[in-house]
Amino acid sequence: MFSLFKGFCCKGNLKQHMRTHLTHTGERPFRCSVCSKDFPEMCILKVHMRTHTGERPFKCPLCTKDFTVTGGLKQHMMTHTGEKPFKCSFCEKEVRSLGDLKRHERTHTGEKPFRCSVCQRDFRVQSDLKRHERTHTFSCSTCGKEAATEQQLKLHAETHAQDFLQKSSLKRHMRTHAGEKPFGWSVFKII
Repeated sequence: MFSLFKGFCCKGNLKQHMRTHLTHTGERPFRCSVCSKDFPEMCILKVHMRTHTGERPFKCPLCTKDFTVTGGLKQHMMTHTGEKPFKCSFCEKEVRSLGDLKRHERTHTGEKPFRCSVCQRDFRVQSDLKRHERTHTFSCSTCGKEAATEQQLKLHAETHAQDFLQKSSLKRHMRTHAGEKPFGWSVFKII
């Protein structure tokens, strides 16, 4: 007989289970001191911290690759063994990871979970969305320079943060963006 009840030998294990399964409480009491992301368990936070420290303790014994988590190493080992444990439920295709399986199965279902924030176009794969987003250009309201992303535009806008006390200083600065060089040096031949 199947039971939906899960038992625990102590109260602490129940609390941890309740936090871990976000459908229960959603509690995420462990915060990263670097990027402020929250986590349901301390062990998950410790693994996350490796993204900031660069620590990659799991080394492949067959090549030079290393990984932050054991799962990354296990998945990588399949490239050496040729193992493909995930099989498509629509066709006979076999793949190495659950992520690869999800991406492949979208070719059958038509699901497109990645949406462009600019034009609302949907994409099946995140890399396709990123490539598409580069087609949108964002123009600087100060000098007209174009950037591929809003983030790049914000970084560029910081170059305009300098204050120009005189109007002539601003005009001179704007010429650098337009490529004008009205006061260039001339070379004269002396006879």
